[in-house]
Amino acid sequence: MPDASAALARHLLDAFPPSRAYAKADLDRLPLPLGHFLSFRLDERVANAAHVGEAWVDAEAPAVRAAADVFRQALADHARIPAAEWEAALTEAVERVVAYLADPVATASAFAFEGLEGTLTAEPLLHRMAAFSSYPYLREIAERFFQRKAVEAMDRAAFERLLRRIDRQMVAGFGPADWLTLLDPLFDLLAPLSPEGLPTPLLQRLFEAKGLGDFARDLEGPETYTQAGLRYALEEAFPELDDEAPAPPEAAPLAVVESEPAAPETEEGVVEASVLEEAPEEPSAAATPEEAMPEEPGPEAPPQDESTSAEEPLWKRLARQQEEAAFAPPPSAPVEEEPLWKQLARQRGDSAEPPPASPTPPTGRRPPPLAQLEARVLGDGAAERRDWFVRALAGGSEVEYRRVLELLDRAASWDEAWPIIARELFRKHGVNIYDEAAVAFTDAVEARFSQRS
Repeated sequence: MPDASAALARHLLDAFPPSRAYAKADLDRLPLPLGHFLSFRLDERVANAAHVGEAWVDAEAPAVRAAADVFRQALADHARIPAAEWEAALTEAVERVVAYLADPVATASAFAFEGLEGTLTAEPLLHRMAAFSSYPYLREIAERFFQRKAVEAMDRAAFERLLRRIDRQMVAGFGPADWLTLLDPLFDLLAPLSPEGLPTPLLQRLFEAKGLGDFARDLEGPETYTQAGLRYALEEAFPELDDEAPAPPEAAPLAVVESEPAAPETEEGVVEASVLEEAPEEPSAAATPEEAMPEEPGPEAPPQDESTSAEEPLWKRLARQQEEAAFAPPPSAPVEEEPLWKQLARQRGDSAEPPPASPTPPTGRRPPPLAQLEARVLGDGAAERRDWFVRALAGGSEVEYRRVLELLDRAASWDEAWPIIARELFRKHGVNIYDEAAVAFTDAVEARFSQRS
């Protein structure tokens, strides 16, 4: 990665030589992630220059505040990076941004705590994360976590664990197309230097940071990977996560799984707290960093089920987890289940088989009334919000809405339920996790499981 960063910095210095100062308008000509970072640095310098902290002056006096506002605006309008500082500033921007695109968690954590020790409050942590334009979900979900958990401050280790858990959950179940979309900013940034693709060590660092160390090691060999070459490698390693090709009849049932097992019920996982909009707890004294976040395993040794051998390759483990995550009939009412690939094909209209005339299971037992199912999964009064949930979360399909409720009804715990919500509603139907309906639905499901425990 140092070679890639250094080469890009040299390339940009040829196009933007340190022979003059560069204003904000000039920064717009740089690749977006670099221009954004340099604008952030410039704003920091302006803020420091405009700071009014003289003890002999009443900085809160209306006249002083008005003058300070005018002064700050004038500084912002005429801010520039001087020629003598340009090479160092551009080089730093390249190094930080390339590192962030490969491992946003480690890079953002280091940048947030640069030159600092101890703990920081949410405000400066989130402010420093705004230096990076890519992967905005990290900052948005971290902000939700701070708000809902009333965490006043975190040290660097706890903050990095928080971001790592968010990042890995967001890529859980990614298929080849998802990974290539995630990598678009990195391919675009380095494209002028490397038309033959991204350097393999850079890609290895990225996948190791996402918890896919086995796949990162499998990339060894070629010096670079084009987007087409990387797609092929992903499809070979994770055929069960192919997000475009339809599954053949012989294939295992198609289901998206998480790249890490769900956190035990005794831990506060970030997904419960932020990704799936956990219901806020009763506010108390702000949690310490260690109470707020559990220990997070390193990328080289993601947690495994007890039944999984330490020698089992990652692709085999994912395939086994896929099969285990497929829909299963409830123990009390065994049915002859249709393979999931047939269900998905029928829903897309790809199958010649007509859909069943009624939702009655093959056993002849009619399903419970929808209102009863809603009450069990979502609590009393859920039927009154049915139309809202169907429209906002299930693509307008009441059949789809019932299917997801039945899956949630079979879940034994919240740890089993939240991946179903993420997979079958949010990802499948493109639901914004911050949407009011998404928050209300998730909170209702979690509340029911809390009552059972």
